[in-house]
Amino acid sequence: MLDISILIGERLTHIGRAIDMLCLSFGDDICRNYRGEWLSRYALHCQCAWRITDGHGKIVLARVDIFFPPEGEDYTEDFDWDVRGNNAFDRKCGKILSGSKVTVTAARLLNGCDIELELSNGLRFESFADSSIVEHWRLVVRDEENPVQLIAEPTGIHE
Repeated sequence: MLDISILIGERLTHIGRAIDMLCLSFGDDICRNYRGEWLSRYALHCQCAWRITDGHGKIVLARVDIFFPPEGEDYTEDFDWDVRGNNAFDRKCGKILSGSKVTVTAARLLNGCDIELELSNGLRFESFADSSIVEHWRLVVRDEENPVQLIAEPTGIHE
């Protein structure tokens, strides 16, 4: 069975979102989507609580950042978090990957379905299952012949 450890040694190539779902991309670009954009071999889509911390435990980026304006900007009645580049998450995620190649140095499952990834730049990604009803996350492995998905749900992890 596929395991989260498949990410060890892979380069973190993109941090983004689809509405409020976190999308992390790892590995080489291998195919194009329907819009002609390149897709990496691995994608982790998180629909549960998550955070990225520095080596001292300080939160650098977290799920709720999507819903707030960037640092230094006031929250106003007309604030629209879903506009690309308009929220704290969108502004911060590019900074995490700037300057150096970031790879996964360790990958673990905790408590059955929580994820912990240690990154070469000293950061740590952690996800926390926060529902007894809906999917927590899925790991997509893009292989043109045999695409696979590892899905974490309240009933367990399965392909």
